[in-house]
Amino acid sequence: MPSKLPINTKILIVGGGTFGLSTALWLLRSGYRNVVVIDAFEIPSDISAANDVNKIIQTSYADAFHYNLALEALELWKNDHVFKPNFHEVGIVYASTSPEASEEVKEIDRQRISLGKSPLVPLTS
Repeated sequence: MPSKLPINTKILIVGGGTFGLSTALWLLRSGYRNVVVIDAFEIPSDISAANDVNKIIQTSYADAFHYNLALEALELWKNDHVFKPNFHEVGIVYASTSPEASEEVKEIDRQRISLGKSPLVPLTS
């Protein structure tokens, strides 16, 4: 693993969307103070995928790495004082239109069950 950047390193983040601003927040909380975010638009950017309140954070994935990473992110959203006031847990519907997609949904269900989550509820109509 590369060595940690010195705390006084100048860091430029290009893009003030979800990932850019989240990265800047993490860096600031880690003690970095020379962090600049630039975007072609005023922040929050008009073209950022995060520029409205209708977002769904997918937390179920077919592979364990992304599933666990998403669950970790979900806990941060639920408990972090910056995000908590804007986080509202809702349901999600997984739909598939091909045998491959159907298998992926089944694998998501297997991952959920292996992590002690309740199984997905099939909708048949």
